[in-house]
Amino acid sequence: MIKSFYNTTYTATRLETTTTTGADSLITASNADCVIIPVTDKAKLFYENNYGNESDLYCDYLNDVRVGDLIYSGTYTYTTLGVTQRLDLEDDTESHLDIRVVRK
Repeated sequence: MIKSFYNTTYTATRLETTTTTGADSLITASNADCVIIPVTDKAKLFYENNYGNESDLYCDYLNDVRVGDLIYSGTYTYTTLGVTQRLDLEDDTESHLDIRVVRK
């Protein structure tokens, strides 16, 4: 199971407009276990100039992460570039989010 590789945690935050005041505020969207793996193949980068800073973050597919969210893990801050939901159609044990992030 992919969950057996999770070795760290993350917190995802985003700006949302509150309905009562209309002001933007930073909210915590999700906080969960994950694994972060650097992208080492230049052909798989979102942007070639991100080499050394782009990573794939894998976490449970039920977490709320969107493009543009800020991800905090350990001492690093990442920006979310893309989110793909990978579903295990057989028994759901391998379902996860594949999130491309770039370290700030």
